[in-house]
Amino acid sequence: PPGKPPARLSRKGLPMARNKFDARCYQCGLPVKAGTGHFERHQGGWRTKHANVAGFGRVTCEMAKMQAAQAKEKESAA
Repeated sequence: PPGKPPARLSRKGLPMARNKFDARCYQCGLPVKAGTGHFERHQGGWRTKHANVAGFGRVTCEMAKMQAAQAKEKESAA
């Protein structure tokens, strides 16, 4: 359908699903808001990470780091 993002593939070539819940990124340690990253099966459980590519509401680790720095800057300015 038009406007639907292309399926992202994991390292194993399997489609990655959007995260439905807030979680912490296993790669950068920053929060991942629901619907902005992906989750994957890992050692009998699940883990969440930021998206590899931005767009369609997805957030990358780099974008999350910039957002966190901007929020910290606003706090210190207030």
